[in-house]
Amino acid sequence: MNYVISQGWAFYWGTSEWLASDIREACEIADRLGLIRPIVEQSQYNIFTRGKVEFEYADLYKKYKVGLTTWSPRAYGTLTGKYSNGKPDGSRFSKAAFASRVLTPSYDERVEFADKLKPIAKEMGCSLPQLATAWCMSNEQCRRFSPPRAARREPQGDRVRRQDHPRSQGQDRCDLQRCSQCARDRSSRVHPQTLLVDLSSVLQLNT
Repeated sequence: MNYVISQGWAFYWGTSEWLASDIREACEIADRLGLIRPIVEQSQYNIFTRGKVEFEYADLYKKYKVGLTTWSPRAYGTLTGKYSNGKPDGSRFSKAAFASRVLTPSYDERVEFADKLKPIAKEMGCSLPQLATAWCMSNEQCRRFSPPRAARREPQGDRVRRQDHPRSQGQDRCDLQRCSQCARDRSSRVHPQTLLVDLSSVLQLNT
């Protein structure tokens, strides 16, 4: 990777879904040999998948200055509300290959959980997808994430293409920041160990 960076073909290098121990080893080898460390990790992060980002990588942020660019803030679309009335044609979980994945929590538990978040989103004045994204953004280590892959616009879908959206990019960012701040403020009054209200008690999920 040093050669690639020295040639100007890349500005830096990073990892994706690596174990914390592997990232630590890569950083230590780079330091020992005078090479460039990995500086970013791409990991899944959402309300359901939190272990790596919140626990396993904890010492990497300060000790090795590793940053994050996370993906799937809406948990494969289960945190958008679009599965409340079944699996829409063309959606991920309408396809057997994807639906056969073993998920923890399960698909049904995720949908049930998302439905119970709807009144919270309404109270905060945002949509369910915005709430799921804002929850991720309320983690100070997670301010960058890869958008969902779905390209076409669907009601409450995984992503709305920028050119199809009536609001400006600045307005989108403002809405997410407002929702994120609201989530953080409210959670701090309810339970200091959670980032959004007492989500664990909504579906008895371990935090």
